[in-house]
Amino acid sequence: MVDASKQKHAGKSSAQRFRDAVMNALNLDMDDFETDDDATDHVLGLLNSMMDNQVAIPKAVAPSAPRSWQYEFRDVKDSNDYSELVKVLHDALTQAAYGKGRERHANDLPFHQQPMNTISDLIGSPLGLVYQVCKKVVEGVNLPTHDQRVRELLGVINYTAGIVIWLNRHQSNPPKE
Repeated sequence: MVDASKQKHAGKSSAQRFRDAVMNALNLDMDDFETDDDATDHVLGLLNSMMDNQVAIPKAVAPSAPRSWQYEFRDVKDSNDYSELVKVLHDALTQAAYGKGRERHANDLPFHQQPMNTISDLIGSPLGLVYQVCKKVVEGVNLPTHDQRVRELLGVINYTAGIVIWLNRHQSNPPKE
């Protein structure tokens, strides 16, 4: 019988295995980087930042996109404590930008100009978005597979973001009751 963990590390130097372990701990993927050297440089930069400033900067890169975003935590503990949240928020963003949300609803428009927000503008209220959030939560937790549940609940995050965006744009005009 072949030990899968040994086979996975076959031919990798200890430096590469260390880099892979750090990337795994930060929920980063090799696909997020153009080359192995880019991934190594990113991990080394994180480690140097942690040693110099006691601050870690997780980096999320959208698939095949030249743009990225960064969030700087106040300290390493916060970075570790919120790494799972960063992963979920990144997955929700990826779904909106490249997945079901874009395929079904985007019409090649920016997120804040997509139908979910323009319909709310037409009726002068975000309550349609609130309904979508409630509906997706109920449907999501009752779907048959884990992957289906997660996909639906990532949509909840995106619809909730749509509510926040709508409210921010209309902060001087409270929604209709």
